[in-house]
Amino acid sequence: MSTCDQKIDCCPPTPFDYLIPTTTFLNVETCAVAYCPDSTHPTTYCVPAGTVASSDSIADANNKAYQIAIAQAQSILDTSGVCVPPIPNVYWCCVAWCNPDGTKNFAFSNVSPCLAAPGQVAFSVSARTYFADTQDAANQMARDAIQAQCEAALNCSIGCQERWWAMTCPNGGDGSCLTSAPTPSDNLSIGHVAAGDPECSADTLEHANEKACLKAQSLAQAGLSRCSLPAKLSGLQWLMPCIEDQGGGVFCSCTDPVAPSVIVPGTAGRIYTVVLRIRGSVELNKYINGSTVSGITGNYVVLGGNPTCGYPTGGLNCGNGTFFGANVYALDIYDHDPNLHLPIPNPITTYFLNNNDNQNQQRTYCVDYQITVTLKAGNYLLLRASGINGTENNSLWTPNALACDLSQDPPLIGITIPYHGQFMQMDVVSVT
Repeated sequence: MSTCDQKIDCCPPTPFDYLIPTTTFLNVETCAVAYCPDSTHPTTYCVPAGTVASSDSIADANNKAYQIAIAQAQSILDTSGVCVPPIPNVYWCCVAWCNPDGTKNFAFSNVSPCLAAPGQVAFSVSARTYFADTQDAANQMARDAIQAQCEAALNCSIGCQERWWAMTCPNGGDGSCLTSAPTPSDNLSIGHVAAGDPECSADTLEHANEKACLKAQSLAQAGLSRCSLPAKLSGLQWLMPCIEDQGGGVFCSCTDPVAPSVIVPGTAGRIYTVVLRIRGSVELNKYINGSTVSGITGNYVVLGGNPTCGYPTGGLNCGNGTFFGANVYALDIYDHDPNLHLPIPNPITTYFLNNNDNQNQQRTYCVDYQITVTLKAGNYLLLRASGINGTENNSLWTPNALACDLSQDPPLIGITIPYHGQFMQMDVVSVT
């Protein structure tokens, strides 16, 4: 046994023998939010868990962490500059007026009330309407706002003078801009722009008149397709397409189409002598009580009268011992639009265009001829086609129609030869 074992005070104590055991407390994650004085721009900063210690308690550690978090959040908010108190604008007045060249002048002042002289406009903005970091910026916002109001209210555009543009039908040519109205003509398309037309306003009178000329030219150009009689009448068609083939395609069902119509253009009372070209692939009918128009090979055209073959009940001879119904193709001419009157009047003239001159009625024929008709400006033309019995010969199965050569100028519109059904097209050859 050692001496120390025998006598306790023989060995002096070490420093560690006198330490009192202690406990360390760490924070949980602690966050704080800082705001601007006006309670805007919330900024959050969080102190991670276990980064702040306390020997007293967890609550003390959390409190220390919170103080750190709020200090950091406030520091971030302060350095961002978002909490600088906004500065308002002062009162402003804007007065605007037009210069002789169509430009605009704007004058700003702090004069109240904000008044405008004759020919001017004025708008004002109250103080403390706009806010910014500086007063210059706030004032600029206020001036921009009232300048936009003045801009919208002030019309400095200069109106155009009256202008015309004339083009000769049907092709027009270049034409020219006119300062006085041209003499109206049946073969003239005239575009007109009234003085002060809002679409032609500009910064100078010269520019306004240039815009007026361009608009008048556009109107004249658009009128070319409507102004001339050839353009109005050419290309009109009687169409009786097949709906469903019958008899192996030799025949087909058909229905009466909506009749195209046109009003003869021109100065009221003007009389025209018009040569029309009629061509197509059609079956033939027999017309009686009318007069055959001379000079046409095949005697296809009858003026007046009525159809017999298949009309009204199919009981009359079609000219060759057959009694089948046959389509009717007619050009009805009325004095004026018959739809404006009830009861609808009868046409003043009817041309039947597919007369059967003792030919085989059970087939289609390729027809191509010219007729001369007298028309008056304002006449109403109706291109009437009727299937009579709802069945027709199919041009696809008729040798004569298959051999049709109708492709010469002017071209057929939307028609392919041979045609599946029957058709006729009208074109103007000449007008006097």
